[in-house]
Amino acid sequence: MTKKIVLLGSGETAPTMVKVHRSIFAELDPLHGAVMLDTPFGFQANAEEIAAKAAEYFRVSIGEKIDVASLKNYETASAFEIESFKEKISSSKYIFAGPGSPTYALRQWAKVDLSSLLAAKLSSDFAIVFSSAAVLTLGRYTIPVYEIYKVGEDPQLRDGLNFLASIGLDVLVIPHYNNQEGGSHDTRYCYMGEERLPILESQMEPTTSIIGIDEHTGVIIDLEAKSVTIVGIGTVTLRRKGRSSIHVSGEVFTIDKFKSLLQETQSSDVPELDISITSEVADVVIQDPTTSPLRKALIDLAEEFEVGFNQKNASKALDTILKIEDELEQWRADTLQSDDLTYGRSLLRSCIAKLGQWLEVGSVDRSSIIAPFVETLLDLRSSFRDERRFSDADLVRDRLIGAGIEVKDHPTGSSWTVLNH
Repeated sequence: MTKKIVLLGSGETAPTMVKVHRSIFAELDPLHGAVMLDTPFGFQANAEEIAAKAAEYFRVSIGEKIDVASLKNYETASAFEIESFKEKISSSKYIFAGPGSPTYALRQWAKVDLSSLLAAKLSSDFAIVFSSAAVLTLGRYTIPVYEIYKVGEDPQLRDGLNFLASIGLDVLVIPHYNNQEGGSHDTRYCYMGEERLPILESQMEPTTSIIGIDEHTGVIIDLEAKSVTIVGIGTVTLRRKGRSSIHVSGEVFTIDKFKSLLQETQSSDVPELDISITSEVADVVIQDPTTSPLRKALIDLAEEFEVGFNQKNASKALDTILKIEDELEQWRADTLQSDDLTYGRSLLRSCIAKLGQWLEVGSVDRSSIIAPFVETLLDLRSSFRDERRFSDADLVRDRLIGAGIEVKDHPTGSSWTVLNH
């Protein structure tokens, strides 16, 4: 039986989380039923588009069909739509929710008692996978991200679903823990930054701890195996009373050990594992937190293209352009809105433009083509010089210069290079 609660920092519809989704689906009954909750982004004008992109991601990247359990607005929803929303949650084994606004979602979900609907799943075969804004709602508290970061409200926690209390976790879950979108200003801790986080932390009950999850990183709580596994490309921070312990992808704990770590005041040292379990979905390489996986891949491909271009290796340059296009295609269904796809499209156009300029002048090194002819003329010039026919030798040199070939004489012979090629 599968009983898993998965907390993701972000990347819920990105290539970085494909292995996580696939591994969980593989453990569920084939007739599992999977639904996505559209409530967190239900207020957005492009809500239908976001849902369609997520469905495409599961169909193409995961190989699974996922339906939408729709509750965009409780006040305008019909009685049938509300009951249909609750029925889909009750009958499905894979329940997924992601981007949007945590406070908006909580206002709608409070009317249908989503916490109880989710808690009812704990006695059966299930997987609850929440990410980004949605995962912010699962703890005792939530952060009104938009209201504080965009509107300028004072830092003030609000009540969450407190669903995780049903498995004994008194926490505030903070996704996007290592966010760096601010550039010149601190947007870590889901856009709160170091200045606001202690203020929010001071508003929590003494028993409440923080689970901070980096982007493209997750915490898999396996109730059947009684284990907690860190997966993805970042780290997970357990914080209490301003002090933290940091845990890397691949670390596995018993649930009891995980709970004790949340309640202890830790140093910044990484504790040793208390049980030995190898996770098939863990990626143990920690990437640079200041660069998203897509941006990093595109930067690497840009460098690869430049190498091929400078080497005049048309095949390598063209292959890199196809890799860029493939990378963008893999990320096309990602619901996270950022400028990385815009950067990628700009890079693709730039590479194509360079390739086009290259075709105008030819990508093949002229030196390799004309070498036999130039060497023959230089041999002839050398013969003229040996015969002291210096005017003829100078004539050969002048004609080569006129053709864009520079000739340099050395004690051991002559060398040549192509000018302005």
